[in-house]
Amino acid sequence: MQQSDKFVCIGIVGKPHGVRGCISIVPFVESSVFFDVNSVLYIDSISRVIDSCFAKNKHYIVKLSNINNRETAKGLCCKKVFALRSSFDDLYDDCFYACDLNGLAVYSDCGEQLGIINNVEDYGAGAFLSILLNNQKIATIQFNKQSILSVNKHNIVIDKSFLIL
Repeated sequence: MQQSDKFVCIGIVGKPHGVRGCISIVPFVESSVFFDVNSVLYIDSISRVIDSCFAKNKHYIVKLSNINNRETAKGLCCKKVFALRSSFDDLYDDCFYACDLNGLAVYSDCGEQLGIINNVEDYGAGAFLSILLNNQKIATIQFNKQSILSVNKHNIVIDKSFLIL
């Protein structure tokens, strides 16, 4: 694992499926590539290789290596499933994964450092950035081309007039 690589939550374990150690995973990602045979998932920071997988309704039925019975599978219920950030596909220009925005320094268009990205929120009507301001208060800003002037690997520049305190 690269030192800069981080774990990204891609789903949660549901109920066991059958008696041979299969589990259901409710995905938080649109891409099924994370659930391909021989892909590596992390549960409780332990790497697990997918032996087999198939889609069923809105979740995946997954057989993980070293999980061979229902009781062991039951012990994974409700645990978060992670993948390494490096396993994600590259994106087009002006597209970002939420996990890459968290922790970025936030600057105003005048060069004033305002704080850092605390969280990315999306409830279906467009993404919002939650910003932990230097005074320890939380502000939000809509993530669109009018309010976000530029983004790079180290910081984000915003139009301060769009901040919601």
